[in-house]
Amino acid sequence: MKLSAEQKIELRIYIFNQQKYRETFNEVYDHLINALADSAEPFSVEQVAKIINEDFGGFNTIRAKELQYQKQLNEKYITEFRNEMLNTFRWPDLLGNLSTFGFCFCIYFGSQRQSLNTKPMLIGIIICFLIVAIYGYYKILANKIKHSKYSILDNYVGYISTLGVVILNALLFTVILKDSIFEVTERTKLIATLILFFSGSIYVRSFLKFYNSKIKVLTA
Repeated sequence: MKLSAEQKIELRIYIFNQQKYRETFNEVYDHLINALADSAEPFSVEQVAKIINEDFGGFNTIRAKELQYQKQLNEKYITEFRNEMLNTFRWPDLLGNLSTFGFCFCIYFGSQRQSLNTKPMLIGIIICFLIVAIYGYYKILANKIKHSKYSILDNYVGYISTLGVVILNALLFTVILKDSIFEVTERTKLIATLILFFSGSIYVRSFLKFYNSKIKVLTA
């Protein structure tokens, strides 16, 4: 039985709020379209509910499985993102790390001859981390508006988008800021700032590369 346009709309409305993520919704919707096409019975909500219960174990089972699948995907892509960051220490991405390290090296030893104002560098680092975080959450919200549902990967995208901000806050409030938790020398503050700059460079480059090659395609 081929569904009419009105019946497809009724089907979408019936199942739309029963799943949290659009990937699950699309999978269930496509399965129902095929199952109903092979059925000789007339279309009805009762028939849809029967297929859901027989083929998926009911909506509660679907929701439980999508949450489990979400956790598995998060673990998978968190591992892959870490590997992407580690890949910056391999050729040819190693050149970027060596250039950044050389820049930090020059700043550190140059500051021994004269005082150095690290505030502009720190502001630049903060801006880079915030841009990544804002971009990540913008894409989450934009896709939510576009598809009317969140993606199963949105939690992961939010995680990697704010990872830089977490690292930033950890160093800022522990050692870098004037009223930081630990009282350290100006030399130590400079070292912490350079570490933040170096790690931030790795993080931003890895985020852009990983997002464009993997997440952009999966969450489109």
